[in-house]
Amino acid sequence: MRDLMHEIKFRRKRHVAQGLGRLWAGMVAENIIDDALIVPLPMHPKKRRERGFDQAEIMAQAIADATGKSISNILERIKDTPPQSGLHPKLRVDNVKDAFRVRPGSSITAKSVILVDDIYTTGASLSECARVLKSHGVANVYAMTLAIAIKKSSDNSSENLDLPLMFYC
Repeated sequence: MRDLMHEIKFRRKRHVAQGLGRLWAGMVAENIIDDALIVPLPMHPKKRRERGFDQAEIMAQAIADATGKSISNILERIKDTPPQSGLHPKLRVDNVKDAFRVRPGSSITAKSVILVDDIYTTGASLSECARVLKSHGVANVYAMTLAIAIKKSSDNSSENLDLPLMFYC
């Protein structure tokens, strides 16, 4: 999985993200909450232009297609932050603080949201997105990640995550 994620993130292999998204969607489609919005964890526009695609959006679209839903791009990344992968786990929370917002004009009050991302490491980005969504009236926020980063260091903990994780494949 590590090699596949590197193909997507560092070698810009869109077809790898699409294939993984379809496989993942086939495994989880029957367990998706009926009334939930499927929301990809957003990438900053500058990074998206550099990479040429947003892997979380591609995977969220595959899940939406498999469930007959549509994805909802209600979140946007408004701060161009350094990559989380290059930061010590304790710095990741500060790195993404106020980096996301709900797109102006989005109506999300009292809905459930499933955040979709590729890798769970410390949960800092997912937690910040959940905080933003809840501050806008979302009743329930869940997270789906394709993979979990496991490190030998004890610094890699999920203490920051304050939302339920749904599925891991």
